Order: sequence, then structure tokens, then C-alpha cells
Amino acid sequence: MPGIAAGEVSTSRETEAEAASLSILKEVKPPEKWKQPLCILVDEIRKIGKEHRATILSLQLGTHKLPIVPIYAGLADAEKKLKAAVSPRLRTGNTRTRSALAPEEVHSYVKQMLNQCRIAHTQDRLKRLAVEITKRSEGWLQHVHTETAALFWGLHQADCDLRAVDFDAVNRQARSYREESFEARQSTEMERSVHLAAP
Repeated sequence: MPGIAAGEVSTSRETEAEAASLSILKEVKPPEKWKQPLCILVDEIRKIGKEHRATILSLQLGTHKLPIVPIYAGLADAEKKLKAAVSPRLRTGNTRTRSALAPEEVHSYVKQMLNQCRIAHTQDRLKRLAVEITKRSEGWLQHVHTETAALFWGLHQADCDLRAVDFDAVNRQARSYREESFEARQSTEMERSVHLAAP
């Protein structure tokens, strides 16, 4: 969605639309009438590219002259990519890191779950499963949980025979679990805000 609540700005046309939305917002509600700042959360910031630089710089430098506080969130090399886009305006003291699980930790997690549930497996199958779950979850614990929950759903469908699991169905189930998880955590206020900002 281009505009003030843009999800992912990927073209110059969308970048222009976002800039226009900020201008419209400024006209509708001049800065002197704001009682508190507006926080804008930019998620998946690791996907930032050259085409996003102007938008991110505008938010970071406040060139729009609006009381907006940008908050950037992302996994993997998000901080590195963000610093490359707005450096030297992003100070290290303004970042908070929550570490992802290392691949060997995901491997240990999956191994323990299979062993505790007495699911027969080879070391090779375990390794491939752990690699795939690490890749799909990027090591984020919540997504590791979602992926393993979907795996055990698949095992249930296959009478606990790992060799008979339909992994395409497991992947679809993991996506469904992830969406349900996000929706369950969305507050009524957030749902209203999204409709107000991007009808």
C-alpha cells in the first residue's frame, strides 16, 4: 500500500505517493496542532534498497517538518542495511538487538522435539529439516516454533512417519499458523489505525 501506511515501497511512483501522503497529512493537520508525535513503524527494514533511500532519509532527517518518530524493525542484517541508507544519522545507541537462534541451536531444538515425541529419523533427515527450518524462520524463535508446529501437524497427518510427511502441505500450514499468530497479536486499536491511515 503506498502512502502513509506503506507496507513496502518498491517503485519511484510509490515513493512519490508516500511523499505526497506526508504533504497531505501536513495540510490536513499542521505540525503546531499535533499534541503528540506520530510513530511510524517500518517493518522488514532488511529489504531496504536504493529506491527506498529518499523515503527513509526523509523520515530520519525530518525533512517533512512533521513530528514523526520512525521505528525500524527487521531481522538478519537489517541494522547494517539501515546504517548504509541513513549513515551517519543512525547512532548505535538508538538500536536494540534481539538475537536470532544460531543454526546449531535450531538443530538441537528440532532434535529434542523429535526425540521427545519418539519420531524415528536419520541424522541426515534431521540435518535437512533443521537447515530448512532455519532458512524459513531466519532463526527467529517465534517462527521456529511456527515451523515446528506445522511439522508436527504434518507428522500427525502421516501417522508420525517422517518419511510420509507432505512437506508442501506443512509449508502451507506454517504460513497459515504465522498469519494466525500475527492476527491474534493485533490489537483493536492497531486494526482501527490501519484503516484510518490507509483506507
